[in-house]
Amino acid sequence: MIGKTNAGAGGGIDLYIVGGTTRPASPRENTIWLETSDAITGWEVGDNRPASASEGSVFISVDGATSATDVEISGNTGKARKQVVKISPSYGSQYINGAWVSKPMKTYVNGAWVDSVVVLYDRGTYSPQFATGWSAGEQTAYVGVQTGAGGRSASVSNGSYDLTQIRTVQIEYLAQRNLSGGTAACTLIIYGQDGSTELRAVSVDSSGGLAVSNIDVTDINQVARFGIVAQAWAGTGGAEAITVLYSVKVIP
Repeated sequence: MIGKTNAGAGGGIDLYIVGGTTRPASPRENTIWLETSDAITGWEVGDNRPASASEGSVFISVDGATSATDVEISGNTGKARKQVVKISPSYGSQYINGAWVSKPMKTYVNGAWVDSVVVLYDRGTYSPQFATGWSAGEQTAYVGVQTGAGGRSASVSNGSYDLTQIRTVQIEYLAQRNLSGGTAACTLIIYGQDGSTELRAVSVDSSGGLAVSNIDVTDINQVARFGIVAQAWAGTGGAEAITVLYSVKVIP
C-alpha cells in the first residue's frame, strides 16, 4: 500500500491527489481529484481499505479490476533511476466522523477529466475479480416465436461485485423484439448475490442495435450480480425476443 506517509521512501514518488468542491483549473497529468468539502489530511492507495483512519484521510482503491483510465505514478529507486508504474483507481472514499464516506472521483488523463470506470466484463473479457461465465452458458437470453402461453429466458452473471461504493452500473446491450400480434419485452436486471432476488429491473429499448443503459444504484449497498431477460407472449399472434449483453461497467 502506498500512502502519503511513506511516499518519500527511496527518493520520492509522484502521485497527485487533490480535493475540493470544484475541479482544479490547471491540473497536472495523472491528477486524481476527489470531490469533497472536507480537508484531506492524508491518503493511501491500495487494494484493501483499512477499517479506520485519521479524520480527513482519503483512500483510493486499486483493487485489480480493469479500468478505463490508468494513472501513471513514478518514483526514484534511490539510485537516481526513476520507475514508472500504472494504477487503475476504481473508487475514492474519505474518513469523516468515524466512518468511510464514498466520494465522486475523477482522474486527469491525456488532457481531460474522466470518471474512473471499472470494467467487469467486455465482449468475452472478464476482470480478474469478476468470475467468468453465465447461468445460461452465454450472455444471451432468447425466446423463439411463441404461439402458446408465452415464454421467458434469462441469463445471470456468475461474477458479482460490491455496489456499496458505486453510483452507476453501465450496461451495453442489444435487444430486439419481433411481433406478429403478440407482445414481448427485454429487460436488464441487477440481482442480489443469490442470483434470483431482483434489486433493479430496467425495461430497455428493443428496436435492435447496440445501446447503453446507465442504471442508478446509489441505494444498492450490497454485492450484486447482473442479468438479462427476454420474454414473449403470443396474444393473437406470434412474438419473439432476444437480449444480448456486451459489457458491464461500474462507475463510483
